[in-house]
Amino acid sequence: MSSLKDSIEKAELALRLGNIVEAADRLGCLPDCGGIPDPEEKGRALSVRGALRYHQGRIPEAVADLREAEALLQAVCGERCVPRATAAMYLGRALVAQGDLEPGRSLGLLAMQIFEETLPEEDPPIAESCFLLSQAAYQLGDLDSAEFLTRRAMAIWEKLQGRECLGVSTCLNNLGRICEERGMLQAGIDLHRQALAIRRTLLGDHEETAFSLGNLGPALASDGQWP
Repeated sequence: MSSLKDSIEKAELALRLGNIVEAADRLGCLPDCGGIPDPEEKGRALSVRGALRYHQGRIPEAVADLREAEALLQAVCGERCVPRATAAMYLGRALVAQGDLEPGRSLGLLAMQIFEETLPEEDPPIAESCFLLSQAAYQLGDLDSAEFLTRRAMAIWEKLQGRECLGVSTCLNNLGRICEERGMLQAGIDLHRQALAIRRTLLGDHEETAFSLGNLGPALASDGQWP
């Protein structure tokens, strides 16, 4: 196996397991994606870079990388391949993040179908796809679907990584927001507290911990718990 291919595969694995820093380190050892001659390796490298840019909040750059990656991988590997589905899933997440809900949801459904055809029932990409679809459903006002998909994603992440992982904490945050939307304020507060506890344990003082505090505070205020 070439060192380039090995580095790409290690970056993909780190990303799949939620190790964003390691994936970035692995990708940083590669040449610029535009200089990779093999189209499949270029597509997979672009897919990882686009996913990392999504996680960094660089959404327009992520969309550009992931569009190119998906087109390359579909042409080289076929419509139903896992690398293409991975690029499509992250492209869907980036589109949802910038408000393009229907195109993002369509890509999420496509990715989910491919993953369910080719991967074990409880696999990280399936959880990622569920989470993408839950976000789109929430923004479209379909709270029942959003809750179902969020709970499915959370169950997979909890089984694979344990209760104290970032995926579970993010799902708890989102379930808390769903409870708030339904007027179930105390249930929402309890979920935000659980998410906050996980992030404090894993991350300490960090922007993701701050995000959970930012969810908990307004929920407490809505319930009249001003102190």
